[in-house]
Amino acid sequence: KVFGTEKNEIAKYDQAVRAQRDIAVRNEIAWANGIQIEPEVARMYNQKTPYVGESYKVQRLLDNAIHGDSYDLLGDYTMELQTEKEPYGITIIADNMIATGDKGNFEDEVKKIATVMIGGIGNLEEVTFVYNVNGIESSITIDKTEADKIAGGVAKECFVSADKLQELLVELELLN
Repeated sequence: KVFGTEKNEIAKYDQAVRAQRDIAVRNEIAWANGIQIEPEVARMYNQKTPYVGESYKVQRLLDNAIHGDSYDLLGDYTMELQTEKEPYGITIIADNMIATGDKGNFEDEVKKIATVMIGGIGNLEEVTFVYNVNGIESSITIDKTEADKIAGGVAKECFVSADKLQELLVELELLN
């Protein structure tokens, strides 16, 4: 339900919280199954899409998944979509050069990001990150099977509700 600011709407809001229903404020989910949803989770949840070809939503989901430590490692990037034939995928080309000592940390971070992307995009099957380690091009590809392992279940099920997505983001330490 979406609530305005009138007094009777506030009463409905309180009732819904007590009943543990989903509540949206300004088109972003604020409560899901009795759990308060963080604003960045609501933004990600709103960008879920059935198709990797919906570039605007894919870009927004990726932008919301990359922040903090992830952005520090990845930096600016270019995104390419593979939508012509299966497996449908995304290639993310990082602009930052990664120091040899940061490669493991970088790969850990991009695996988390890929898990979120695979979870939030219905037909996405793999995410490839292309990056430079001391001037040598490297890449890592995360597929649905690996994303499921990282998610501790089926990654796509984490986008069934905002509270499930928030639980995943906390577990992956992607939520500030």
